[in-house]
Amino acid sequence: MAIKVRGMGRVCAALIMSVILGVTVFSREEDPAVFTAEENTKKFYSYLREEDGSFIQHLSWQGAEYVRHYEVVIERKEGNGYIEVLRETTGETFIEFSFGAGSYRYRVQAYDLLNRPSGNAPWKDFTIIPVQSPGINGFSPGKLKSPAPDFFVSAGYAPLVPLYGNLFDLFDTIHFPGAYARVGFVPFKTDFGSFGFELNPFWDYLAISRNDYKGTSHLAGIHVNALYQKGLPLETMFINVRLGGGVTSLLDFHFTYATGASQSMNGFYISAGADISFQWFFFRSFYLEAGLAYRHIITPGEPFQQGYISPFAGIGIQL
Repeated sequence: MAIKVRGMGRVCAALIMSVILGVTVFSREEDPAVFTAEENTKKFYSYLREEDGSFIQHLSWQGAEYVRHYEVVIERKEGNGYIEVLRETTGETFIEFSFGAGSYRYRVQAYDLLNRPSGNAPWKDFTIIPVQSPGINGFSPGKLKSPAPDFFVSAGYAPLVPLYGNLFDLFDTIHFPGAYARVGFVPFKTDFGSFGFELNPFWDYLAISRNDYKGTSHLAGIHVNALYQKGLPLETMFINVRLGGGVTSLLDFHFTYATGASQSMNGFYISAGADISFQWFFFRSFYLEAGLAYRHIITPGEPFQQGYISPFAGIGIQL
């Protein structure tokens, strides 16, 4: 009986083991979804690796039971097809890689304990978007606040248009020869606008011709102006307003007749003015400026004062 018991024990043990193994094998073969990792939740993201500053893509999936390993295949879209760029076997539930921007697809195939593929892993699409490095696209002197002032130099064309006064009653036409220059700096910058100062020399040529004589003169001067600058919504554009005064001179004023020329006269006067202009930075620190200036010449002892306007347009650079 003892032998029979031992024999029955062996039989029972064998049956129990066969049942266990049979159930296990059956479960793997009849329930392949257990190993289909690509059907489980996946996570895909990128992060910056501090060691070398490169961007790493991380792909992970939920692990399954009775898995020996996973095989990950990634292909990149090229034209109308795909080319394989990665094939990796791993026992982990994630992989990491570093690819450039583009359209890709991947699949994760699970292999069971007998090294057999479980199910038919489908392809999944994903896209890597290019990372934009932070940088400065432009600057606006009217909006940036800095302890260092902005220096600028400009020059351009500025004809004279007479308004009132006995001088301009004589030279009563628009005189096209004219020029101006500006040299200044902007040290104060606030949210309301920027404030600065400038030197503004200018010159115009006056001429008149009649049947029996010709009159000519040079009108030249220099003003010290206070400058207010306000930035527009477009960061490269500004409105400038100036107020100032200085000295205006009438040089080599004389008449020429058929019989000869009169004596040349010179005069120096206090003058004041204001102007408004539009400024556009078209390339880095280079800008175009156009506007209208008004100047009043104070002539003591004369019954009439002198005044004129001067449209101007020029080019400059901000340092």
